[in-house]
Amino acid sequence: MKTNKTILFFIAAILTACTGTTLSGYDFETMATYTAPESDVSVSLTATGHVNAGEDTGDGKSEGFLICNRLADTVRFKANTTQFTSFLLQGESYNTLSLANLFEINGYQDFDRDEVNELEQVILASACGPKGTYMEGQTKKVKVDKVEISR
Repeated sequence: MKTNKTILFFIAAILTACTGTTLSGYDFETMATYTAPESDVSVSLTATGHVNAGEDTGDGKSEGFLICNRLADTVRFKANTTQFTSFLLQGESYNTLSLANLFEINGYQDFDRDEVNELEQVILASACGPKGTYMEGQTKKVKVDKVEISR
């Protein structure tokens, strides 16, 4: 009987080591780039966080920058899984606005609203962890350029 428990322990230890998962879950870091071609916007982000054991997604944060030739500068952003927590453009801070609102406030009116809304969803979802991160084939308008996930 003791031998069976020992064998089960070693099997569990090996499986845990192979998957990078512990009894408390795992940490993640995602580095990704996306493009909204119709709106001429490129995004580079890093998302970090923790997914608890037994859960599909976690509660992380995402930060990065977006480049849009129609805006005068690079936009830096921070976000969690549900909303943007800050934008920084030309030294001015904007708190908890949507990307569409940020563009409109800064004079960019003729962007593809559906595409920008999808881009916003992509950014926020990356903070949920690997299972929340959009990969190629999972978007309608946004192009997935590169995604690297480490656990």
